[in-house]
Amino acid sequence: TEPHTHAVGHCDRCDTVVEPLISTQWFVRMDELAKPAIAAAKGGSLQFIPDHFRGVYLNWLENIHDWTVSRQLWWGHRIPVWYCQGCGETIVTDEETVDVCPHCGGPVVQDPDVLDTWFSSGLWPFSTLGWPDDTPDLRRYYPSSVMETGYEILFFWVARMVMFGLDVMGELPFHTVYLHGTVRDVEGAKMSKTKGNVIDPIVITAEYGADALRFALITQSAPGNDLRLDIQKVEDARNFANKLWNATRFALRMIGAAEIVMSDDGPARPTGELSLADRWILSRLDATIDDTNRLMRMHQYGEAGKTIREFVWSEFCDWYIEAAKVRQRGAPDEQATVAQTLACTLERSIRLLHPFMPFVTEALWQELPHVGESVMIAAWPASGTRDEPAESKFGALIETVRAIRNARTEANVEPGRWIAAEVFAGQLAPAFEAARRELSALARIADDELAIHDGAPRGGQSALTAVAGNVVAMLPLAGMVDLDAERDRLRKDITALAAERDRARSQLSNEAFVARAPAQVVNVQRQRLATTEEQIAMLERRLAELGI
Repeated sequence: TEPHTHAVGHCDRCDTVVEPLISTQWFVRMDELAKPAIAAAKGGSLQFIPDHFRGVYLNWLENIHDWTVSRQLWWGHRIPVWYCQGCGETIVTDEETVDVCPHCGGPVVQDPDVLDTWFSSGLWPFSTLGWPDDTPDLRRYYPSSVMETGYEILFFWVARMVMFGLDVMGELPFHTVYLHGTVRDVEGAKMSKTKGNVIDPIVITAEYGADALRFALITQSAPGNDLRLDIQKVEDARNFANKLWNATRFALRMIGAAEIVMSDDGPARPTGELSLADRWILSRLDATIDDTNRLMRMHQYGEAGKTIREFVWSEFCDWYIEAAKVRQRGAPDEQATVAQTLACTLERSIRLLHPFMPFVTEALWQELPHVGESVMIAAWPASGTRDEPAESKFGALIETVRAIRNARTEANVEPGRWIAAEVFAGQLAPAFEAARRELSALARIADDELAIHDGAPRGGQSALTAVAGNVVAMLPLAGMVDLDAERDRLRKDITALAAERDRARSQLSNEAFVARAPAQVVNVQRQRLATTEEQIAMLERRLAELGI
């Protein structure tokens, strides 16, 4: 004999050497079973999401081998084979049981093996519905529409369900296969008890809630891609649930003081004289419904969840509710309109969010004016006609507020301080004037010191400038900041940044450093140089505005 080097297999659980053993097994010939399944994918009647898995599926089926279906296990569907103890005949039948040999009448014994678990699982689309009997459930629920599962069992399960469905039932068990990835740890490693990196969903749910875990997983997922489970994302999702809860508490205070008009689809859309903010949020709701529907049809569930969160948090909560707080002290008719808009927008938003966060949405929906017993069986929200002029005008107001807030921050103006401002809004001046209270409150501009003009800004003013598109806001410096203290602060900041810039510039001018240092280290210095130069330029502009 001669020594022979080869790979020795080991058990992935106990690390014991796995030794090959030749034995007699049962096989299923696969060539004829595979042909209709191949034709379904090539003909387009069977779709894959993402589509590149169609090629993976076809490659496996077109190179398929006969399938070893017998297993030496205690649990499973028994192999339908009996052996005669008298004449030695092998009996294969579709009968439930065989008592005697049909050839000699002698005693029989059934094969002790069971079928491969994937053979049994392949029958799942119809065996669970009463097959082989022609049951009402089988007629109603077969075939299904979308099969959602992990890409790692595309061959084990999906392909076999397709083959068995076509062979036994004569049609595909589903028309679309949606494949998700594997949930990995935050570093991208596969979770395993051996590595000790398993994240227990029970523990996460106990701390953050089932909705938070569900939403974090959905919004991080993309078809066919693995995802990294970051606890920070779960915490962010919990914070979103809290944000929604607090928004509903505020809305309920206004809704409870009003008489909400109901329709067959829940709180009716408000009519009559609506403010710019009301028109804007209703139009943004319509846009969100349309975008969510489009993404759901494309099976982009993660992006759909992000779209709803962006609307609820960044538009409804951050802007409309803050604007509504100003108007809750208005005339009774105005308060009623705000309450109706809140009820309509929030109730529909909760219906949109329900598939992603089922528990918190059910609890909140039950508190709001609604139609039906449960949000789970409520109609999916329908969108209306977009109000693009309102979106454009209020969107410009939002950007103006952001620019003013940034200017205040850069000038170290106390967040709670009310300031004066002149806003040169051009053609938007009438819309800004109509939303004067919202602009004043959101930017913390004293109402009696807010001037809105339709002309161009005047020069020669000692003021901070905040620009948002074609809108310019001038914030007079007098009385807003201590000019001498602010100049000193800016000069100190410029000096510190200049020293940091010079250090980075010195290193980058050293040819030996650039040639020998790791590329990542060199790039850090280049980024530092660019950032400090940009910050110095900004501070020097600020210093010039203050009048050196």
